[in-house]
Amino acid sequence: MPLRHMVGDAFSYLKEYNELAAKNKKEKNWRNSDEFLSKLTAEDRLHAMITICI
Repeated sequence: MPLRHMVGDAFSYLKEYNELAAKNKKEKNWRNSDEFLSKLTAEDRLHAMITICI
């Protein structure tokens, strides 16, 4: 069960990353090559995923 939660959390992070990357790609608001390659700006933050397995 903990592995299922880990996979679910990983997919949640991936979904949030893809949404931010798509928004940044559409707006083209990169300041340097690092932001261009990662597709995230310095201000972008991923929300913490906290899952409790009992």
